[in-house]
Amino acid sequence: MIEADAVLDRHFWNGKKILLTGHTGFKGAWMTMLLRSLGARVAGVSLEAEKPSLFEQAGLAKRIEAHHVADLRDVKQIQAIVDAEQPEIVIHLAAQSLVRFAYQFPAVTFDTNVIGTVNLFEALRGQKSLQAILTTTTDKVYYNQELGRHFIESDRLGGHDPYSASKAATEAVIAAYRASYQQPSGVISLVARAGNIVGGGDWAQDRLIPDAVRAALGQTPLSVRSPSSTRPWQFVLDALVGYLMLIEHGSRQRQVFADPNDAAYNFGPLPDQPSAAVSEVCNWIAEIWPERFSWNVVAGDRAMKESKLLQLDSRKAVGVLGWQPRMSSREAVAESISWYKAFHAGKDPFELCQQQIEHRLAPAHTPI
Repeated sequence: MIEADAVLDRHFWNGKKILLTGHTGFKGAWMTMLLRSLGARVAGVSLEAEKPSLFEQAGLAKRIEAHHVADLRDVKQIQAIVDAEQPEIVIHLAAQSLVRFAYQFPAVTFDTNVIGTVNLFEALRGQKSLQAILTTTTDKVYYNQELGRHFIESDRLGGHDPYSASKAATEAVIAAYRASYQQPSGVISLVARAGNIVGGGDWAQDRLIPDAVRAALGQTPLSVRSPSSTRPWQFVLDALVGYLMLIEHGSRQRQVFADPNDAAYNFGPLPDQPSAAVSEVCNWIAEIWPERFSWNVVAGDRAMKESKLLQLDSRKAVGVLGWQPRMSSREAVAESISWYKAFHAGKDPFELCQQQIEHRLAPAHTPI
């Protein structure tokens, strides 16, 4: 088990008015429950929840202050919601986040990720209540030349594929609005870079863990197209706690950022817990669920470029924020599969999540 990190300040979050975009998604649902556990007042804005979704399974629409169904590409809708909610903190998770979908529908991906962020930031201009904004991008935001080293926050951004490029373009939007409008108004604007986040309740298509779960439940082998691809797998609560620690730190320090990368933080496995190949993750799942899960290799799509090796250097988050992941990649996968097995056995999904959240919010010495 990795050495545990600092804990969140419940006093900071208690009663805070939060606008959370993408709250019906996988990470959004977990963030909704995490913020709720800290006493924050959560208003969410997102597209309709997909079916199935953790958001609906956990009954979250009835557990938050406001549940807005809207499209970030509709600036009038977003403006009306922002004006009504008057948030103190905005956590911007909403995005088109599937790499293969982006290859098929690049215009939708750029429109959602880039123009959607522009529309949100436009709606937030002049909001007197606003104190801080956190936008999540991705570990794939870096221009990856497959050099075999961990990316640090000052590395070049870019992308060989539409998804990565859309996120790099989003960071350019963030930097421009920060320098032109947000910092002059005293608003802190931060960026969290992470990816390959795993946990219970992710039902998205074309993601390894939910695809593996569907294969296991259907007792059919999982077809894997890139077994050697290596990614920084991490548990959902480790990443989300890091995001909130970043907001706490930024709100207290009130730092003015001359270099946009100074406002960005990586969240991923630590150096002694390296990234893992897809084949390793599949083997871990097979060990945990041998009676149901198996996998095989199929030919990939040669026209679609995906990074073979992707690793983040998270020492900045560790040193500045006091953040550390409490789970290794292997433990994160095991915890995720445990959630799905319990859910399949009839356990309440909201209670399963709350148990994991309370463990993660507990003092560092408490076993999880």
